[in-house]
Amino acid sequence: MPLADEGFDVVLCGMGLQFFPERLAALREILRVLAPGGRLVANLPGPAPPLFGIMADALARHVSPESARFVHVVFALHDVGTLQGLATEAGFHDVTVRSAVKTLRLPPPADFLWQYVNSTPLAAVVARAGDEQRTALERDVATRAQEFVEHGGLTIRVNMITMTATK
Repeated sequence: MPLADEGFDVVLCGMGLQFFPERLAALREILRVLAPGGRLVANLPGPAPPLFGIMADALARHVSPESARFVHVVFALHDVGTLQGLATEAGFHDVTVRSAVKTLRLPPPADFLWQYVNSTPLAAVVARAGDEQRTALERDVATRAQEFVEHGGLTIRVNMITMTATK
């Protein structure tokens, strides 16, 4: 990162650490920019709730197997031991990893699908798919997600991991 050493008291990483191909290197960079006694707070979701399994399956079948991989990556880093090990190996101390289930109220299935797709790197991939593929994707997700519909919208439970650590 083009940031000075020890320039920050706190680094927040919201739903991002799982996307770094070199997670240990990313954590070491965070450690570098933290002042002595500085804190890291990172949030990560996982494992994937069933709704996202439905979305990944539908993306693989109607768009491409590669498009489904993004959904899997979102939820790829949630193991408490793995997170503690990475932070400790990077040089952090007082590493704490907590897990809490959160209930999310989301739009109806088709609306949520397109909000999710269009707010992620999936947008470009799905945009290249044909109209028939996009229609089939929406129909598939909307039909299979009905079990999560309450009062017209989706209700899902997501496990959220919060890791805190000190330099």
